[in-house]
Amino acid sequence: GVRGPYGVGPLSAPMDIPTHYDPRAPPKNLRVTTGNKPDTMIVSWSSSCPMMDDPINYTITVIDLAKNKPSMVTLPPTNETVIKYTFKSIRFGGQYKIIVATDVDDAKSSEPVIYKAPPIPPPHQLSILPDEQEYIVYWQEGGIPQDLRSHIKYHYEVLVCEDPHVFNESNAKVYRVEQPPFLFKEAKPNVNYLFAVRLVTDDGYKSILSEVSSPARST
Repeated sequence: GVRGPYGVGPLSAPMDIPTHYDPRAPPKNLRVTTGNKPDTMIVSWSSSCPMMDDPINYTITVIDLAKNKPSMVTLPPTNETVIKYTFKSIRFGGQYKIIVATDVDDAKSSEPVIYKAPPIPPPHQLSILPDEQEYIVYWQEGGIPQDLRSHIKYHYEVLVCEDPHVFNESNAKVYRVEQPPFLFKEAKPNVNYLFAVRLVTDDGYKSILSEVSSPARST
């Protein structure tokens, strides 16, 4: 309105100011959640504009951080403002970096999201029994998911650290074992050892470590 010496005048007629949709703009509100099955991953996001007159393609990039291996999926064109896509056969114990962008030249990607797949259950009930100058390492296999047990080959890594107080994974020696028990034959006199075990699939996905144990105590 106009304010003058005789008060406030009438409002001017409203004007529509159109905004230009940028097809290169990054998608918004990227989220990644576990699907109905633990080996599925749902990726969802919103379009950069609250109204989409023209359909557009989106490309989802998934980087497997265990292998530093990217894969991409380009979806059919859509003018929906909320989009979802489900990935199947996600590996237990994996970590994935996900980004989404429109499928046009010089498109800007969404903010990345890191998704941690359901973990591989670790071995447990680790026990170390001395046998003269050797140690016998026993453990119980974790509650391995049936999909992992029936379709994927795996083995174990036994980690041995020469420190009676602190388990330092970076300094530990690693021994590949197909199944328990493991016979540690390299024990030195008057040296205390700490042991831990993890499951590793043959394509590189790992469980978290078991509890750390020594012949004298468990921590």
